[in-house]
Amino acid sequence: MNIEVARIEFELNLSAIFGFSGTRQIRDVEINGARVGIREEENRPRTSHDFKIPALDRLLPEKFRIANCEILFETGHTAIHARDLSLSASEVETGSVSVGELAIASPLFSNRFTGLRGATSWQNQRLTLGAITLARGIDIDAFTADFSHAGARRIGLELNVDIFGGKMRANVTSDSRDDRRLWDIAATASDISLAQMSEMLAWRERASGALQTCKFTFRGDPSNLARCTTSIWAEVSGLAWGERSAETIMFGASVYNRQLHLQQLYVKQRANQLTLSGDAPLTTRADDWADREVNANLAANIKDLDGFAQLFGARPGEYMGEIEIEGAIGIEDRKLRAAMNAAGEIQLLDARFPQQSRLTADISCNGPAATLRYAYLACNTAQLAVWGEMIYGDLRRFYATLFPMEHVADITSVPSGSCISGFALAASSADGTSQPDIEQIEVRGGLSQSDWRVSLRSRADGNAQENRIVRTFNLCPTNALNRELRLVGASSAGQ
Repeated sequence: MNIEVARIEFELNLSAIFGFSGTRQIRDVEINGARVGIREEENRPRTSHDFKIPALDRLLPEKFRIANCEILFETGHTAIHARDLSLSASEVETGSVSVGELAIASPLFSNRFTGLRGATSWQNQRLTLGAITLARGIDIDAFTADFSHAGARRIGLELNVDIFGGKMRANVTSDSRDDRRLWDIAATASDISLAQMSEMLAWRERASGALQTCKFTFRGDPSNLARCTTSIWAEVSGLAWGERSAETIMFGASVYNRQLHLQQLYVKQRANQLTLSGDAPLTTRADDWADREVNANLAANIKDLDGFAQLFGARPGEYMGEIEIEGAIGIEDRKLRAAMNAAGEIQLLDARFPQQSRLTADISCNGPAATLRYAYLACNTAQLAVWGEMIYGDLRRFYATLFPMEHVADITSVPSGSCISGFALAASSADGTSQPDIEQIEVRGGLSQSDWRVSLRSRADGNAQENRIVRTFNLCPTNALNRELRLVGASSAGQ
């Protein structure tokens, strides 16, 4: 924290200072030309001193005036800058507040507000700012800071805002315990217009619908999120955002004791419905899952796959068909059980995937298995064409067998048994060497398993069994060596 003050004046109450009365020790404070900078430094070591000032509340003045003040607050991802701030407050009359410019920059919200004016109240060591219009659709009814326990390093904040046609309420308390800063946050919102929100926040695509209700709670030390407790519940109705639309979206989840509890994710979109719930540990170690509570239930009835895929960012016409899915995951006798059944037809038409690749495919799902009638994966000028089968009934033991429909060869430079972290496909004209054709591609793995493998079976000269070549690679997504499975496929030019 850095504070610079050009001029400050005090009016002292000597009788209170020398103990002749129990009133405030400071009657009046006037500050002019102050500059306050607060910067939260990441990875800064904690200090061990935990000082408290029991009599700090008696040092708070009866009235005060601040003029030409500048405040800059910065964290790792957020900056709040207030310029030309003037404020007056008194215990006996209403004061005023004005801000020449307020700039907020954060990943979720960035904007600049000018010419802000409002009223103040200073009662019982609580400072309230109110009647402030930030912008069209955002009015601060009251923002209250409670300094009554400031001597014990406890602060309290309350916020009441009329925002985007609805209401938002928030209560924040912070307490210093054992050299830690603990926060309690409770916030609610209702009837928020997504149309007004998208216009105010300048979304690239305008939205409509409403955030009917939202509740959020948080308790803990933000620097140690693994030990924090948080919960959220939100319900959106009538959503329309670009090509995305949904009649109802409900989401409820909580995190406590390093465990995620998904109360419900429910999506209703015309003839489509999806429901997901469950519990899972917040860990990436597969071995930890057997020791923690794990369960999940999925039910989906998708009659319009095109519209449902658009809700998650797909272009119109990329996904077609309909599918019905039921799945369950749980722990029995310290062993993971996971099953899924699906029925329906899925067609992908030039669907976009990472690394500028595109996929056209036809998949028929029948219970615990699926038939891949054809799949054409195009990467730049190369194409991989395959058909095959997938078995996913037991999600612990996923198995897929793919058979190339056109020439494809293995040119992976690392030896069999190595770890690979990616996949690359080149056109045959890009490599002048002659490599055996791949006859079969096998993919094996499972939920919570780290030993996913890809096997390539190639045919050398002749058809004898001894002329078959099998190379197996372990899938290691976090491999720092950045090794790739490299295949040569047919040219996609003219496809």
